[in-house]
Amino acid sequence: MRKRWKIWVGIAIPTLFLVVVGLAYRPVVVNGSSMLPTLRPRQVVLMDRHRDEGLHRGDVVVLDFGGEMLIKRVYAIGGDSLEMAQMANGAQHLIATSHLTPAQIWRHALARPWEVRIVRVTVPSGYVYVLGDNLGASADSREFGPVPESWVMGRVVKPDEALRHLPKRLRTSLPRVYAREPR
Repeated sequence: MRKRWKIWVGIAIPTLFLVVVGLAYRPVVVNGSSMLPTLRPRQVVLMDRHRDEGLHRGDVVVLDFGGEMLIKRVYAIGGDSLEMAQMANGAQHLIATSHLTPAQIWRHALARPWEVRIVRVTVPSGYVYVLGDNLGASADSREFGPVPESWVMGRVVKPDEALRHLPKRLRTSLPRVYAREPR
């Protein structure tokens, strides 16, 4: 009798642990390079499904973008204001994060004022402004604008260190999350 109880506990506790962890976290695989150097293509990460606390600047999140899962970093939250340089060719550069320095943007604006327009964007309440860490290779809020917080599926909480040793067959069956690049 005692032996059966030990076997039952030995099976029940790990199973319960896996169920609880499975409900809280979802493993996803990063596709694309827009989150380099933070996240690499084919890297497995865990997405925390429960967002008990609000989103914060700097959080890496997974978005449901019209049926496609995207992974981006929250740059601004509702109520934040951003200053952008909008070029004639449609390119937008956040002045604070641009690969161009503010001096370069202003120099370009002074040389060709008809090509640059400084735009102030305020993120509406209930929305977030998201960017890829690799700004030169990211399709993000600079392209499609702020996104509703309701599109955030979860927060990326851990890199793939714990999942690196999963069998390849299991890793390839995980859902893909795209670090979307410009078209």
